Amino acid sequence: STLKIVEDKFQNFVKDAIPALASMVVSHLEVVMCDFLLFLIYLGFWIFDPLPIDKEVSRVFRSYLLLKTLVCALFGSCMGLLLCCLDCPLWPLFWIMTFLLNYNPEVG
Repeated sequence: STLKIVEDKFQNFVKDAIPALASMVVSHLEVVMCDFLLFLIYLGFWIFDPLPIDKEVSRVFRSYLLLKTLVCALFGSCMGLLLCCLDCPLWPLFWIMTFLLNYNPEVG
């Protein structure tokens, strides 16, 4: 019957898809763990032997962080306002996520 054919196709799909999905998850997890290990190594070097920073570099860095925060807040507010005007019920979540993810230039 048609139900038996659909069930067989679904079982074959699951048999083929689950190992492929598991392999993909493991490979992505491997990349994430490798990146995290490198991050920990760099963090260890930075904590145990910090770079000397003079006052000018410190001032530039603080002004960069202030401007970056203001730009992220402005962009997040614009995005949140747009979604609020479009009656999106999740606009506060998107406002916060936009604000936070804009700090990372590769994401925002």
